[in-house]
Amino acid sequence: APAASQAPVTAVSNDIKATPVASAIIADKKVDPSSITPSGVGGKIMKHDVLEALNNPGKKAFEGQTLFSRNARKEKMSNLRKT
Repeated sequence: APAASQAPVTAVSNDIKATPVASAIIADKKVDPSSITPSGVGGKIMKHDVLEALNNPGKKAFEGQTLFSRNARKEKMSNLRKT
């Protein structure tokens, strides 16, 4: 039988770096991530940065469908790893 070939998985790089909590708030409140000044290590947007941007009425809302693209490859866990 011929061996199954798999395409290599490549990660899509995002221009906007944010913590998972900040990403969730940005998506929920529809804030434009480029209008937020990051204060985290390496230029990451932190939760308090997003909350500060929400309190500032001068920030515009994001109208798009997706803010962050996360390509995740899910593999079934063995029973040993589930415990």
